[in-house]
Amino acid sequence: MFQQILYILGSILIIPFLPVLIFLGRKVRKSVPELPEASENIIGKIDGTGGEIRLLTIGESTIAGVGVTDHTDGITGQIAKTIHESSGKSVLWQVLAKNGYTAESVNLKLVPQISDEKLDIIVIGLGGNDTFHFNSPLTFKMHLRSIVVNIQKQQPDAKIIIANMPPIGEFPAFPWLIQRILGSLVALHGAVIRDIPQKMDNVFYIDQAIYFKDWVHYADGNLTVKDFFSDGVHPSAMTYAIWGNKVGNYALENAL
Repeated sequence: MFQQILYILGSILIIPFLPVLIFLGRKVRKSVPELPEASENIIGKIDGTGGEIRLLTIGESTIAGVGVTDHTDGITGQIAKTIHESSGKSVLWQVLAKNGYTAESVNLKLVPQISDEKLDIIVIGLGGNDTFHFNSPLTFKMHLRSIVVNIQKQQPDAKIIIANMPPIGEFPAFPWLIQRILGSLVALHGAVIRDIPQKMDNVFYIDQAIYFKDWVHYADGNLTVKDFFSDGVHPSAMTYAIWGNKVGNYALENAL
């Protein structure tokens, strides 16, 4: 596979830069504060009329709401808000996510926790930690596909949406070199999973890179990229609102 070859070649090319990358990585860890996951409204509801949509979000830190305290302000609550405002229906949501989890961790530890109660929409948010761990594109695809397969065993009628890959190449907390290397790797991860929806029913992938310069017009004020982050790595409430709106609209157009 082309992306795997690029990954192998890239891994060889960065070997001379490893001491610099280790130094920069330690510097980043010291400079980025450890923010907690959102703890409020892990299960939440927006009341409406004309039926109910049951939403589950599952994944890593962005799904866990790192950067806000309430999932109403996180990506899950904002997806629910968008669906409710367009459909008028009630939306009941649940969050299953853990900061630091890779696709493998989610598959082993979170997927078994999915309820047997019928769900309508399941949004998967992953890619960041697999990139930070330098997992290969094929490894990421294998574990993500296993997540989808196992979810479909438990929830055969649910529509599954794989959200956009995180924009690691724009993380302001990262020096330029780390932005370039990790940004390229997360792009490879995104590329290898494009065929998952083509080979599996009721599965969708938002294959659209996030560029914050394109999001400035969604918010008021004279913004910089830093305004889209709570700590230089995780989204701010504004970013969750915009991202959640986009995922919610995608669900309305493609899966509901």
